[in-house]
Amino acid sequence: MRRSVSISYSGMSDLKCEKPVFYRVKRGQTAEDISREFACPVGEVYEGQIIKLPQGGFTEYRARAGDSFASVARTFGVDAEAALERVAKIPVSIHCWQGDDIHGFVGSGELTGGIQTTGNYPGAARNPAELMADFDEVLKLVPGKKRINLHAIYAISDKPVEMDKLRYDQFEKWVEYAQARGIGIDFNPTLFSHPMVVDGLTLSSPKKEVREYWINHVKACRAVSAEIGKRLGTPCLCNLWIADGFKDTPADRLGPRLRLKESLDEIYSVKYPAEYLVDSVESKVFGIGVESYTTGSNEFYQNYAAKSGVCCLLDNGHYHPL
Repeated sequence: MRRSVSISYSGMSDLKCEKPVFYRVKRGQTAEDISREFACPVGEVYEGQIIKLPQGGFTEYRARAGDSFASVARTFGVDAEAALERVAKIPVSIHCWQGDDIHGFVGSGELTGGIQTTGNYPGAARNPAELMADFDEVLKLVPGKKRINLHAIYAISDKPVEMDKLRYDQFEKWVEYAQARGIGIDFNPTLFSHPMVVDGLTLSSPKKEVREYWINHVKACRAVSAEIGKRLGTPCLCNLWIADGFKDTPADRLGPRLRLKESLDEIYSVKYPAEYLVDSVESKVFGIGVESYTTGSNEFYQNYAAKSGVCCLLDNGHYHPL
């Protein structure tokens, strides 16, 4: 049975055993009757109403000044220290764009897709060595296990990088960095801030040559991610986010999503071992300039993920039910 403890240092705290049951209020029953029957507080009710009740009732506990959460939890059989030890073993992936505001190293221009960053904040890393040094500082200062998350535009090369022809060797220095520190790497294709983003669209574009360019980009990113996972011995999460959408509500809201589905089907037709690669798709709310219609909506990706066996990633900044 799952338990939750809430503590109020000003008075009473409750231990609630949360195994809910649903109950239909009978004729003539009052909230007091139901509270007495189920040993839990109930608000105002009416005949025929279906209410959700916890089983097990409440245990009162008076917290004392100086009590720690761990000590109170232990009173109710909850080992807070063991829970924190488990959490400490779960790695958190640090995103590369926190180091340089998602400018990258492959000559990306002005940020597009509704991304609300400038790419020029004071102290931003200007090259791979500086970004790696910034990562090292974070690893020293922040407790717990870590991974790093790279966008495709963080490729390291002394030659021009073709985004639809990315190669593993362009990320090999990142793998060497991760191996030396015993951490994993996650990956993101970069489908924004590029001349081939036409009319704000990529995988859902009505132009075949645009879709094919970005399909090849994501395919290349998945191949790179799988090789990274293989070299590091830990699966690499390859998370796909696109900025496709419209400022005004389009007359055709189905067409772009059908084209997106077709693109995704082709991308994920190539299979990799699960021990090397984990695929995910990420929905978004909207961006500046694409306020009224998001092609990769939450409903679309939830259903696509359920059908296709990929993960559905929920970004707090992008999550939206519409």
